[in-house]
Amino acid sequence: MNRFVQPLMLSCRKASELIEKGQVQKLSWAERVQLRLHNSICEGCKAYQTQSELLNLFIEQQARKMDVEISAPQLEAFKKKVISKL
Repeated sequence: MNRFVQPLMLSCRKASELIEKGQVQKLSWAERVQLRLHNSICEGCKAYQTQSELLNLFIEQQARKMDVEISAPQLEAFKKKVISKL
């Protein structure tokens, strides 16, 4: 069983990358399974996902209120900067 489960297990760093990736595009089936498995045993990453989703929602709401458009390249640059700090 271990040799089947081991490839599915993610590091917290990879899980956080998938969490952020999932905010902008659909994850593959394998990525969704890996993230679900990781979050089932890692309370920290589960909390991070909830916080990330709430933060993205808040930012989108504030941008709409201010009528500000964030371009895709700006958003990607910001996400890369955040991920590099993890």
